[in-house]
Amino acid sequence: MSHLAWRHFSLSSTSKAYLLKTEKFKTITLHLYFLTNLEDLPTQTALLPYVLRRTSQEYNSLNELYQKLEALYGASLQISPVKIGDWQLIRFSLVWPNEKYFSPSPQISLPILKLLHQILYFPKCSNGSFPEQDFALEKKQMELYIQGLINDRTAYAFERFRQHFCPNDPYRLFEYGNLEELAQITAKNLYQFYEKFLKQTPYFLYLVGDVEPNQWEEWINSYFLPPSSDQRLVETKTLSQKAVEEKQKEKQPLKTIVENLDIAQAQLVLGWKSWLDYSHPSSLAFLAAQGVLGGFAHSKLFFEVREKAGLAYTIASSLDRHKGFLTVYGGIAPENFHQAVELIRLQVEKIAAGEITDFEMQSTTQGLLSGYQAMLDAPTRMIAYSLSHHLHHQIPDLEKAKKTILSLTPQHLAKAFQTIYLDTIYLLRPK
Repeated sequence: MSHLAWRHFSLSSTSKAYLLKTEKFKTITLHLYFLTNLEDLPTQTALLPYVLRRTSQEYNSLNELYQKLEALYGASLQISPVKIGDWQLIRFSLVWPNEKYFSPSPQISLPILKLLHQILYFPKCSNGSFPEQDFALEKKQMELYIQGLINDRTAYAFERFRQHFCPNDPYRLFEYGNLEELAQITAKNLYQFYEKFLKQTPYFLYLVGDVEPNQWEEWINSYFLPPSSDQRLVETKTLSQKAVEEKQKEKQPLKTIVENLDIAQAQLVLGWKSWLDYSHPSSLAFLAAQGVLGGFAHSKLFFEVREKAGLAYTIASSLDRHKGFLTVYGGIAPENFHQAVELIRLQVEKIAAGEITDFEMQSTTQGLLSGYQAMLDAPTRMIAYSLSHHLHHQIPDLEKAKKTILSLTPQHLAKAFQTIYLDTIYLLRPK
């Protein structure tokens, strides 16, 4: 399998199903994504799937649900909110062994589909409310999770950075919501939210495995109800070329934010903005430039900032291709703050000037191509890659992406980095 030949069909004007038939795996993977806008009650959206999992009419307890999954030859069910650009997605992920490899062949796939159908459409309800005890358990778990973010220093620093980096943008919001909203949620108003959620929320369903597409299309149409009134998703917001160029010319001081916390090691995050999102022709050049900067072990940041200068314990970069945002993050000693920032900025300037060695170019190209190849061995990664393209109304053409990567030169990468400007420097340092 060298490409992603999805068979797709529409369930409504905005809800779609994608099936990838392949004999490569002896398991079947199903991901169901409900798509919402991050600013549309993110805490309720994040809490809802956990309450649904616990309150299915078919099962008396969460333990009984997982016993049923175990009886279905060790099937697994995972739920999580996911943030992509300005979207908040709720993911139901199921993996189970393909029954065609058993002899005699048991029924697994259809019971799995029915189980998910029961969770989504038949929760326990009394007087227009979820059961209070079940609701309270999941609400408490969500509260503990949000409160516990501060214990993961890197993740906490990233969330605080985003709030300063995008103060007026949905991107600033945490995909699990916030404690203020959580405190206002009740079993009754969450059930009211659920009823609207099912009617209005579009979804994408992905299925990967050695399956019969016609049979699955029939099942999906039978067990997944299309929204009765599709809510139009707001497209993820990216900066215009004009806006970025004007910002670059302003020469105004960038935002430097320093916050204190009871930690041993400082966390540093720098953020650049650009208009090169997924839909831009130079998006892959931007990705490769990020790889040269800090995406791989051969990167400039690793060698120059960590190994040679010894200014960081850890250092790397990442790129949000949905927004055109580049970030550099690392663990540093507080006294190295200014030196580290200057050396990081110098590496970005070098790439923008085309100062990229043959070794860096070749290693980055190979790293990206290896990543694409590894993706074909992981259904979850194939689904995530395809979803990102589908959200931007693009076809996930893997062969075209590989050819583009192979055609890139240092000049392409330099041109991509010439579009960015440094917006925010964030430091979380010890008290």
